[in-house]
Amino acid sequence: MSVNLKKLKELYTEGNEEYYGESVTKTQHMLQCATMAKKNEERDEIILACLLHDVGHFLEEDDMDGYGVKDNGKIGAKYLKELGFNKNICKLVEKHTDAKRYLVTKKLNNYYDKLSEVSKKTFEYQGGKMSSEELKKMDRNNRLMDIIKVRQYGDRGNNPNKGPYKIETFIPLLEKYI
Repeated sequence: MSVNLKKLKELYTEGNEEYYGESVTKTQHMLQCATMAKKNEERDEIILACLLHDVGHFLEEDDMDGYGVKDNGKIGAKYLKELGFNKNICKLVEKHTDAKRYLVTKKLNNYYDKLSEVSKKTFEYQGGKMSSEELKKMDRNNRLMDIIKVRQYGDRGNNPNKGPYKIETFIPLLEKYI
């Protein structure tokens, strides 16, 4: 196992703490998301982005009054790039919070009403509704559907009755892409 993979695995062990008011830990949340993506036979990049999307919460201190790290997507993407992950995975991680803002702004399927109370609060910290320029930019993103998929798995990964899942399940996939 590479040094970079060991560092990442340590984060998941150390980060197995409360997930800012949700009913699962940070680690459980991401493992749950990745497991759902894997069960749905998503591409490797989607599975890994689901596994890694909130890694930024492990790297910085809470800056949203107890709700986590506002720029966790950007922070996580930068960290993953430094570890050697490809740019597609990093972009999916970086944009998962923008996907929430996009879906709320577009009012797709009453998306806002389906968010957890915690996610509604972080939505405001993370910029709230998108401007028309931000919407246009997202609409032009050729990875938009993949970004939304990662977001949707993230929305469903808060079930305390699922699991237990282990990071070791994903080690071969991580080794392939790191």
